[in-house]
Amino acid sequence: MMAKFILSVFIVLITLSLFAYTDDHSETINTEINIKATPTQVWQVIADIQSYSEWNPYQIEAESSLIVGEEIFLTLMWPNGLRIAVTPIVIKIDPENELTWGGGIKQIFHGHHVFLIQQLSNDSVNFIQKATFTGILTYLIPFRYPEEGYRNMNNALKSRVESNI
Repeated sequence: MMAKFILSVFIVLITLSLFAYTDDHSETINTEINIKATPTQVWQVIADIQSYSEWNPYQIEAESSLIVGEEIFLTLMWPNGLRIAVTPIVIKIDPENELTWGGGIKQIFHGHHVFLIQQLSNDSVNFIQKATFTGILTYLIPFRYPEEGYRNMNNALKSRVESNI
């Protein structure tokens, strides 16, 4: 009986929070790394999503045909050991320049994740991961873990690409 009451109060509080929620709150993660490689070399690794499990310490499992509008099945491993399964939708594919995916429920939790490859010279690029999260659950998520995960992924990408040259 008491458990039902507590659950009811919790549901009412969540419902009221959603009505009071505005899109003003967001969290953004922005990481960058320079890689001694061409945009083509970096893109080949990023676009080979089925191989993420071989080198990517953050996105440890990935499956997708990488077609705009289709889902990506990802298993994320936060640096604290937490595994999270997500299914974002491919939003944009611009070979050798950009891969963007995102999804969720706008008022609850929604993410928009961009990989950018910016050429610096003939044999050097700046790889950027930028993600913006919105929704009521952003207040509850310790974003230091995904940010650390992005940095770990960037370092692993750099190692993978530069060792293949």
